[in-house]
Amino acid sequence: MKPLSFHGFMGLMPSSSVGSKVSLYEPIHGSYPQAAGKDIANPLATVLSAAMLFEDLELTKEAEEIRRVVNKSLAEGIVTEDLAEGGKSYKTSEVGDWLAKNI
Repeated sequence: MKPLSFHGFMGLMPSSSVGSKVSLYEPIHGSYPQAAGKDIANPLATVLSAAMLFEDLELTKEAEEIRRVVNKSLAEGIVTEDLAEGGKSYKTSEVGDWLAKNI
């Protein structure tokens, strides 16, 4: 896999805020309202946040599978513009469809 530039890392960082009654799983960067309706947002941090949720629910095999498919998308260059580094980029929906097909 080619090295990523710094600007792409934010789109890969999942997070969780775990409380005693409620937990929140989301990308560390939060929402991206500027991308609303444009099909350009990088979905990988959101997907990795889901993997964190699965792991917290002790669904470790499922969490590992999610991380595996995200790593495969990075290795194969199935990424949005922020990670494409001048190469081919895909729409949010295309990345999501690819992830779903390959999981």
